[in-house]
Amino acid sequence: MTLPFSKQRFLVRFLFTVTVLFAENLYGQQAKPSVFWPTSFKLKRPAIIKLVQKGSEDRGYIYRTKHFELHSPEALSEHTLSQFATTAESVPSVLNRLPLPLLGMPVDKSGKPVLAKVLIYPNEISFVKAGGAKGTAGYYDGWKQAILLRADTFLKPPRQSWH
Repeated sequence: MTLPFSKQRFLVRFLFTVTVLFAENLYGQQAKPSVFWPTSFKLKRPAIIKLVQKGSEDRGYIYRTKHFELHSPEALSEHTLSQFATTAESVPSVLNRLPLPLLGMPVDKSGKPVLAKVLIYPNEISFVKAGGAKGTAGYYDGWKQAILLRADTFLKPPRQSWH
């Protein structure tokens, strides 16, 4: 189950609080967590990006960061690529700072960690053609073991119309 970050953070803090209260009640003393929860996050530096495969008519571009392999049918500008890569790399960085083992990066059949795949589509037409739902910005496809994202909505999110 995927929850928005704020709901997930609330749920995690709630469960942690219940655990601490249970321990206090069980042992009759105040439990002191050995690890503190972060209160803010600031990425230290932009993601380091490496071009692995240059695109052509029959194949797309592949870029790599520390944790991700970004695939795109089109070349991405330096600015666009930096936005995708830095946002993606912020997720493992934030999850590693939490005192719970929430980071579940993919592994191969032998259990060795591998890069998570992110498939970037330039627009809704190419996104839907690849299996994405119309009107959505992205999702995780378990069959492809990849995150599918629409570049157009990621870079320029639509304005909310319910105001």
